[in-house]
Amino acid sequence: MLYPLVIFIIFLAKPAWLLQQSTADAKASALQQCYNEHYNGTASVFEDFLRGFNSSLYLHQALVSAKPAQLPLTIFVGATLERLGALEAQCRAWPRGPLSAALYLPLLQQRDGLQLTSENTDALQAAAAAVRELFERMEAAGGAACSLTALLLYEAVADPPLAALVPINGLRDAALLAAATPLVAMVDVDLAPSAGLAAEVAAPGGERLARLQREAESGRVAWILPAWETHKRLSLEEGGRVADLAIAGDKAGLRRLEQQSALHHFAKLAYRRGHGPTNFSRWLDAAEPYVVPYADNYEPWFIMSRTLCPPYDVRFRGYGWNKVQQVALVALTNFTFAVHPDAWLVHRPHAKSRSQQLYDASGLGATPAAAGRLDSGGGGGGGAGGGRGGARNAGAGRGGRGGGGGGGGGGGGAAEETREWKGTRAPLSRLFHRRVAALRHVTIRDMRRRTYAAAVGPQVLACRAALPWWAGVDAPGGWGTGLWGPPNGTEAGGAAAAGGAGAGNGG
Repeated sequence: MLYPLVIFIIFLAKPAWLLQQSTADAKASALQQCYNEHYNGTASVFEDFLRGFNSSLYLHQALVSAKPAQLPLTIFVGATLERLGALEAQCRAWPRGPLSAALYLPLLQQRDGLQLTSENTDALQAAAAAVRELFERMEAAGGAACSLTALLLYEAVADPPLAALVPINGLRDAALLAAATPLVAMVDVDLAPSAGLAAEVAAPGGERLARLQREAESGRVAWILPAWETHKRLSLEEGGRVADLAIAGDKAGLRRLEQQSALHHFAKLAYRRGHGPTNFSRWLDAAEPYVVPYADNYEPWFIMSRTLCPPYDVRFRGYGWNKVQQVALVALTNFTFAVHPDAWLVHRPHAKSRSQQLYDASGLGATPAAAGRLDSGGGGGGGAGGGRGGARNAGAGRGGRGGGGGGGGGGGGAAEETREWKGTRAPLSRLFHRRVAALRHVTIRDMRRRTYAAAVGPQVLACRAALPWWAGVDAPGGWGTGLWGPPNGTEAGGAAAAGGAGAGNGG
């Protein structure tokens, strides 16, 4: 296996985070080769999610910018193809900075994922062309846009309800693979960084940047980027205009927009617990960073050291606790949350995507109350349990398929589809929420015991072991092991355990 050696020789000549023209194609090839080497093409079904099997994705296309990345911070993101417009906006808001995007395409078919139907072959070719078109447009934009890495991954899905559950954590872990900078930040595709962040990170030799990097690496600081969103009463056009003002402006401008009820902090109306601890009123007046405690279901976006970033647990897919899990793990493994005083994120309003519509129509988006009582037992218990075993061993086969369907596809007043699982028949939404609640319970329990290891797919583990810019980063047991040092007094486990059995909101 020569490809890691070739890349390693190239990387010896320059800092790993300054990707030059000569390395772009080689990096893309190395990513595809290590990732697809462990691909399991068995078409997935909804019961695979219930069992805890990881999503096996095929990296069909890897496009790596030949533009030198001039900022030491990589934004990484997982997204569906419906969000290419948002990805372009995010890329243009991060000029000269590296951005790594893992883009998801579910392909419905019964056969092996390496033997696509003609319809799926056509769909894949169309998707690849759309991604390449965006990539080439960002390359042509030069210093006015990011240095983009675009990874197009598809999943063979034999079951329409599973296609509604985007494997978002698997995409995030894949996107992180391409990052080679000292610092990284997972930023969802519908958010854009403020101009102030790019200006600060682009100031070489500046004390603020030196402090940011030093404390992230040696001080284990996660630098929180406060997130804002436009008011839902605004039209998409007006909301987009307000978002642009908030991205390009300063904190005084943010305050004015807030006072005009055009802008408020993220999820203020939908889910205060997710971002309340950031303390936005304090932040608006802050000239220096300040530390905030972790709280149950806190889910901020933040900058952290690339080599210290823990995994996103691939057993979570769809909506519910997928990001909260990783934030809780960060809090419990001796990190400090500090709020950055001069940088922020802004959510761009958008129409509901096809994947969101599919999720809603499948009935999976129904709340536990709407679907019936959320039992503490039942559907979520099997599969990978509390550790990484299920993800490691998923390549060995997925076993038998679950029970058949019943009823219609949910939504619009139609009867929701049901499945038989562990001896009882239940609606898909109830099975989904049971599974997420069970995963949440096991995750919290193992975090409190300091034994938790996020489930990581074998493809990501193989790449982190093979790619030279990840050399020596992970513990001998692989990414996500060896995280538990002496406690630092953070009571994240206790705070998380105080929460209810529900799955949380969104991330």
